[in-house]
Amino acid sequence: MKTVLLKYFKYWNRFGFINGTYLYVALYIFKLNEVSLSNFGKIYLRNKTSDVDIFYQVFVELEYDNLGKDSPEFVIDAGGNIGLTALFFSKKYPNATIITIEPDPSNYELLIKNIKSAPRIHSFKKALWYNCNGIYLNSLGANDSFFVSSEESISSQYIETIDVLSIISMFNIKKIDLFKIDIEGAELELFSNNNGWLSTVDCLIIELHDRFKPGCSMHFFSALTNYTYTSAIKGELIKVNFNL
Repeated sequence: MKTVLLKYFKYWNRFGFINGTYLYVALYIFKLNEVSLSNFGKIYLRNKTSDVDIFYQVFVELEYDNLGKDSPEFVIDAGGNIGLTALFFSKKYPNATIITIEPDPSNYELLIKNIKSAPRIHSFKKALWYNCNGIYLNSLGANDSFFVSSEESISSQYIETIDVLSIISMFNIKKIDLFKIDIEGAELELFSNNNGWLSTVDCLIIELHDRFKPGCSMHFFSALTNYTYTSAIKGELIKVNFNL
C-alpha cells in the first residue's frame, strides 16, 4: 500500500491533482492502452507490459531530464522501444534532429503511432550493431522482452542492423550531441568493435545489461580508455560527458 500511495503521489506531484489522478487511474486501475498527456497528445501503450514502467520513468521520474544539454542539434535514441524517450526529447529539444532505432516489430508498431506528430523524429526498424549485416532477435519469454545475437536459433527472427558510422554519414553529423543507448545487452558487441565513432559523441547515456550478457560493463569502460571524460550515475543509467 505504501508503494502504491508513493507512486500516486509522484503522479500528483508531477502533473497536478486532476491530471495526475487521471493518469494514475487510467494506467493502474482501468489499465487503458492509451492516455492523453498534456503537450504530448495521445500516448499508446500495452498495459500489463513494461510500457507502463517506461512511461513512469520517462514522464513521471523524468529520467532523461537534466542531462546538461541546452540545445543539441543531433540526438540518437538507440533502443527506442515504443517511442516515449524520443517523444520526450522532441519536446525538450524542439530544434533537434532525433534518430530513434528499434528492432522489435511490436515495439516499433507503437513507436510509429507515438511519434506521428513529431516530424523531427526519424525512425529505423533496425537494431544498432557494429555492422550492417543483420542479426537475430530472440525472445526472453515475456511479450516485450528480447535480446539480439549474431547466431540464429529455432525461435529467432532475422532483423536488419545499422551501425553508428552509417547514421553519421546518412545525416551528415559532425557531432552527436546526445546519444542514449539501451539495447538489451547488444552494447557488449557494439563497444567491442569499431568504436572510433565515440570521438564524435558529446554526451552518452547508457543502461548496461550484464544480467543478459556478462561483460557488457567491461567492454564499455574498456572502449572509453582512449578518451577523456567525466561520468555520473542516474538511477540505472550511466551518463558520460566527453571532453571533445
